[in-house]
Amino acid sequence: MFKVPANSNLKISQTLIEDYKAQGDNLQVVFECNDGELRCSQAVFRCHKLWPIMAHNGCDCGSTVGSPAKRPRLSAIQSSKYDFAKVTIRAFLDWVHGLAIEPMNICELLELIKFLTKWKNDIGSVLMDSLRKELHFHRNFEVSTRLLVLLIANKFENFDGELDKTLFGMSKLEHVTDQLANLNLESETNKQLMKMITEEENEGDNDDIAKMILLKMNQYHISTQLAKLVLDLKKKNVFFKE
Repeated sequence: MFKVPANSNLKISQTLIEDYKAQGDNLQVVFECNDGELRCSQAVFRCHKLWPIMAHNGCDCGSTVGSPAKRPRLSAIQSSKYDFAKVTIRAFLDWVHGLAIEPMNICELLELIKFLTKWKNDIGSVLMDSLRKELHFHRNFEVSTRLLVLLIANKFENFDGELDKTLFGMSKLEHVTDQLANLNLESETNKQLMKMITEEENEGDNDDIAKMILLKMNQYHISTQLAKLVLDLKKKNVFFKE
């Protein structure tokens, strides 16, 4: 599990933190997730200049970003929709309230990175750096998992190649190619990562043989992509050289 500590530089009053935890109707900024909603106070929203997030999702409040006189007062509820689960948005909101993020699995961490790549903001950049450090600290997980993570992250908005060095900067090409020849895509973690790539769970199909065929096809397709990814990393001189 990945753990991101609280940002000690954030000074948020205990009252605002308790209001956020209570998720009451008095919180005027609403994040509509694909499995429910979360709320944030106007004060924290304004403090961290979070309008670009809502502007990216079509909220008019983003059009008045600028000097304090031009910033929206949000006297009414401001709401915008996000194609993310509550666990992703909650991790972000917890962190901007000065709280540690609850331990995340690798898929949840990737979803948070994906969310942060969709807009530019100082507080978002600081959190992104923390997520990179956490990935770097855990970079010794198996090669197949790191390759799957990289394959997913490279498809995020303006993020292609951003994790190359983080995940493989200390790896030798020979070690990676050896592991590539015997890829393990059967671990539970890798299965979850493969779902993120294929976005096909096939839960409605009761034919076990059909499921097995689709799984093997997906594994072959993904294995081919991973092999190409290793070649790209080699061309970019990412691997460690003694």
